[in-house]
Parts: sequence; structure tokens; C-alpha cells
Amino acid sequence: MINIEKIVPLKNLPRTGWLIEGVPQAFAENVAEHAFEVMIISYLISRELTERGVSIDLGKIMIMSLFHDAEEALTT
Repeated sequence: MINIEKIVPLKNLPRTGWLIEGVPQAFAENVAEHAFEVMIISYLISRELTERGVSIDLGKIMIMSLFHDAEEALTT
């Protein structure tokens, strides 16, 4: 189960892909930054699609984008 004690450390957990590619940990994107960017991008795409007449469940999209990497809180 996800709880606050597992989520808060994600701001200090670098994304593994950056480290594998040789990006120093100090410059690697962390999981929290990634989640925030995914939410912003999801919102912008949803807004654009809505303006084009596509029916969007924005709440569902925001929840999915917020928690899409939540398992990293459990698996690191």
C-alpha cells in the first residue's frame, strides 16, 4: 500500500534510466520531478483534445498520471 512515508522519498530517488546512461546523480531527474512533468503534460494534452471535441475524463487522467510510477515507492 502506498502511504506518505513511501511517497516523500521519491523526491530524492533518481530515475534509474538517467544513471544507467551515465548522468551524475546530482543532475538526474528524480521520480517526483518526473511525476510532476507527466501530470502537466497530461493536463495540456487533455485540454487540447477537449478543445478539439474529444470527451476526456480529466480526473481519471490526473489520477493515472499522478500514480503511474507509484510502484517505484515500493520497489525503488
